[in-house]
Amino acid sequence: MLTKRQQDVFEFIRRYYRRNGVGPKQSEIAAGIGIRSKGVVHRYLQAIAAEGLIRLERRHRGIVLMDNTETPPKDFTLPCWVKSLPESPLRPSRTRKFLILRKCSWAAIVLS
Repeated sequence: MLTKRQQDVFEFIRRYYRRNGVGPKQSEIAAGIGIRSKGVVHRYLQAIAAEGLIRLERRHRGIVLMDNTETPPKDFTLPCWVKSLPESPLRPSRTRKFLILRKCSWAAIVLS
């Protein structure tokens, strides 16, 4: 069971993940919840990790949400080759387009 302050830290981490796609640094957590001590933040993180809500890794920004549904996927670009139909107004018959997919899970794209 988390204390009120530990819950505040956990909610800050979730919001940070939603906005940035990576975990916050301890100094960012401290500033985000209005304290100055990174040592206190570390104790809060240890307690949250003991509850199984996060995992602490020994690396830069090493806070990982165990429920990773909050983590947005990175944007990526897919090359897409479109062939126009004979009656289509598109010319030339092969044009190169790029699709940028944002914040989506697996998707099937059907081009007719």
